[in-house]
Amino acid sequence: MIILTGMHRSGTSLSANLLYEMGENFGDEGILRQADKWNEKGYFENNEILTLNNDIILGGFGKSQYWLIPSHDRKLFMNISIRFAQLMYLSFPSNKTIFKRAERYKSKLIELSIKYDSIIANDARFSLTIGAWASYTKIDKILYCIRDPLEVVKSLKKRQQIPYWLGYKMWYYHVNRFFDQIEGLRVIVVKYNNLFQEEKASAEMTRFYRFAGREYKQEESLEILQRVLDKKLRHHVSTSEDYPDYIKKMYRILNNYHNIYDTLKPFQVLRT
Repeated sequence: MIILTGMHRSGTSLSANLLYEMGENFGDEGILRQADKWNEKGYFENNEILTLNNDIILGGFGKSQYWLIPSHDRKLFMNISIRFAQLMYLSFPSNKTIFKRAERYKSKLIELSIKYDSIIANDARFSLTIGAWASYTKIDKILYCIRDPLEVVKSLKKRQQIPYWLGYKMWYYHVNRFFDQIEGLRVIVVKYNNLFQEEKASAEMTRFYRFAGREYKQEESLEILQRVLDKKLRHHVSTSEDYPDYIKKMYRILNNYHNIYDTLKPFQVLRT
């Protein structure tokens, strides 16, 4: 499988859009989650994989199919179900719990890994379930997206009314859990913020080309960036690094991973 993931609100949809414009395959449009006001250019998330990841994380609680309906089309009872599922999500299930739940969906997991072996599977929930998938199928490569954590928690606050302290805890839970599960898997790390900085954008785009196994073409790369980036849609810009201490430490580690994994290579945990 080819995986694209990262913490929620960290640029996975933008990264998918860039790869799509480069000609990479995310599957037929009919299987992809619809765009909405939170991601106006689309999510590029496979509905079947998203639903399965939700079921693995939540243990089947809630109606995962409601997540697939654009927010402006949901009925009240759907939003109530989603809110309940979000509360379950914020119980931060352990690796052991997620692996145990994944066993119940083993046949479906294997089925989808075969069915979508040749496309890019994009879902932030892989941050929590990647280890379960790797137990039952081969993970060929991973593109992992990072973003300034304060921007992430601001976005979570606006979208889901999650307070900052809980948003930081959620951010830490996802990034820490992801890197605990991918030892030996091939990964490239990209940084959302760099794509919006003219002096860093070209270097960041080379990582997307390496992930796709393509020769970097600067002119094409800049044209794709111009088509995809809409700075008006970049909300919650952070100019501060006033994070809690445990977030500062983890973000420093993430930036080190970004420096190290600029090309596909097997992951090793950074000991600090």
